[in-house]
Amino acid sequence: MPNNFNKVFLGHTPRDQRNFLTVVLKHLRKDYNAVVIPACGHFTLAKCAIEAGYDKEKIFCSDISLYTSLLGYLFSGKPVDSIDFHLSTSYQQQYDKYETDIEKVAFVIWLMKVKQMEKFPYASVVMEDLNFNKDAHIAKLVDELKKQVEYYSGINYEIKDLREELRVWKKLNPIIIVNPPVFAKGYTKMFDFGEDIVYNPKVEEFIWSKEYIPTYEKSKELPHPVIWYRFGDASEFNPDEIIFSKEYKINKHDFWLITKPEVLKDFDFSGYVSTFRRKKYKPYKAPIWGLYDKMTPDSKVRFVKVNNDVGLYYRDLFAHRLGNTNCEICFLMLIDGKVYSTVGFTVNHAVRLQDDYAFENYGFSAPSKIYPHENRLLMMMISSKDMKNVLINAMAKRNRFFTLKGFKTTCLSKYRSMKTHRGILERTSRELLPNGMYKIKAQTDWHDRTFQETLRLYLKEMESYAQQPEESD
Repeated sequence: MPNNFNKVFLGHTPRDQRNFLTVVLKHLRKDYNAVVIPACGHFTLAKCAIEAGYDKEKIFCSDISLYTSLLGYLFSGKPVDSIDFHLSTSYQQQYDKYETDIEKVAFVIWLMKVKQMEKFPYASVVMEDLNFNKDAHIAKLVDELKKQVEYYSGINYEIKDLREELRVWKKLNPIIIVNPPVFAKGYTKMFDFGEDIVYNPKVEEFIWSKEYIPTYEKSKELPHPVIWYRFGDASEFNPDEIIFSKEYKINKHDFWLITKPEVLKDFDFSGYVSTFRRKKYKPYKAPIWGLYDKMTPDSKVRFVKVNNDVGLYYRDLFAHRLGNTNCEICFLMLIDGKVYSTVGFTVNHAVRLQDDYAFENYGFSAPSKIYPHENRLLMMMISSKDMKNVLINAMAKRNRFFTLKGFKTTCLSKYRSMKTHRGILERTSRELLPNGMYKIKAQTDWHDRTFQETLRLYLKEMESYAQQPEESD
């Protein structure tokens, strides 16, 4: 759900990609007399075409969302009331009081933001401002829309399925640029306004996972070059078709592909296509817990917050060949100044007041010859009441209305139960997967013990397992 206080439409083409596409369009303008942009979203790609020197009358945009369509009708000079949408009675009465299309669109955009934000209890202050200063917000939107209309006025816009736009344009020789919706039902989630704003374009949303590759391959049959956005992985595509690639962070790779790479044979790609390399993870400024290191009841335990690249350095060191993770907060657990464990949490749902539990994405510990269940200590530590304070302090820059009762986690195991969970977490579900592994979900409320008390409890448990160190050669 979009909860950005200043935006209704979330998702845009980053600046460096827009700059690249502008340069490409400038390069191709002499050979192609128009630009077609299905799924045009916030019209950022239309701006690329304008900046590249295309006449606005030769820019053809389309989309299916009400937000984009309201703007598109303004820019193309079509009456807003000809869009088939309906407001609830009280809002329709307010809408009817506005005289100009720009004022009507400003009102509906204001209403969209109100309906988006009312879903989030922590946004009560924002909601009060949106309602109390309604006229001021709408007046500001009117001013912004007037500037946009002045800039985009003259482009073509239709409410249309992007699949239909991938066709032969008989009277034009265009370039087609497609930045399709990435997330399933993304528009539905972003623009779900209940009964207060009812709009149905009667077009099925594009399903990236199922439709992207076959639709891309089909577009190669067109006589027009089609430029496609692609994220995550482009290994299935001809390398000659990749015209832009960039790694923004560990789990975010962006590409732009073209169905007819020969049209850019004279284009200088220097700086636009780079070989991807996983960013180098960084170790923390502390030694790693050794195979024969011992702890005592008085050993010092502390958690330090670290960046993802540090947390993942130790995750990959302690557990090999794991995929990317979307955790938001990473910690290292240090015992007597040595890195014993790494753990990552996601707290987004807690911050949004959608859940009272944090989610543990991963947790791994250094191997030990002395303590056979080394990861059990980590689970005991992160379930203690001291961990609650560590997490809340790490979340201090976010809203403070949330409650943390404990944490949840999901594990894959060869066995029906997890030894590291016994007596610590309660299993909430167990599913046998086709590969024979068990998917185990578990959670716990905070246990009423400190880090130091937890360490002593763990050592008492481990007394019967303690091993003598092997003699070295």
